[in-house]
Amino acid sequence: MCFKDVFGVWATNTWSAWRSASNHAYAKLLGNLVERVTGQRLADFMSERVWSRLGAERDALIGLNPWGGASIPGMISSTLRDKARYGMIYTPSWSAVSSDRIVPQSLLDR
Repeated sequence: MCFKDVFGVWATNTWSAWRSASNHAYAKLLGNLVERVTGQRLADFMSERVWSRLGAERDALIGLNPWGGASIPGMISSTLRDKARYGMIYTPSWSAVSSDRIVPQSLLDR
């Protein structure tokens, strides 16, 4: 999201623009952090730690930014069913899609 896009939204709805811009930055930071700490590309990390464990029917695609890095905010493409499975791992019903707990209970309790 470039400054012009944020500024245009900011003028009409300050809180919404700030929240959108900061969430984008946090997601990007998290993606970069995962790659640095694990030494893996984000796509490989997500495939190994999440996607392969939730019973997804198809592969997912992670978009890349112009510099070749994974672009997390809004750039994950999958089937609707697999996206629903992904969402389920953040609920108390996680066992409906995975035999292994992917998201720790302590995170769900927050």
